Amino acid sequence: MQNITFKGTLKGIVMLDGHSQQDSNGFDELEGLLSMSDLSEFDMGKYTMKLLAGSDRLYKLKNDRSSKILETMANYRKEKRFCDVVLCVKGERHLAHKIILASASSYFASMFGQPAHIEARTTEDIDLTKLVPCPIAMNIILDFMYTSEVQLNDKTVCN
Repeated sequence: MQNITFKGTLKGIVMLDGHSQQDSNGFDELEGLLSMSDLSEFDMGKYTMKLLAGSDRLYKLKNDRSSKILETMANYRKEKRFCDVVLCVKGERHLAHKIILASASSYFASMFGQPAHIEARTTEDIDLTKLVPCPIAMNIILDFMYTSEVQLNDKTVCN
């Protein structure tokens, strides 16, 4: 049997004889009874390490890089930086990034991804009033696409 030394903590689900064991607190009640060969993923502080086939290991930073990128894009939208599309609803202009819209919505992916669609090539404002008749709703939808968060209240829901 190979000895493995690591720093970090093992939390959550632990495999023992092919069966997962987890208590409600996320702590292993069988600590010390497990062989290291039964475990394949380790919490290493700022990153996780997963044992793969052979001697390969996969290291992954815990910080959610994709969330940080999306947060940066949301800030760029607020600052009106690098925006490449303008969506209009009842004359109100909403600046955005095609890549974010296309990533978050198959509707926009189809609109911007097909060279035959005029919207894919236009530099003019795209009027979406028939699709989204309320400028406030359009802003809420865009905020959700950029942040994965939506804040609703009686006023926004009733309108």
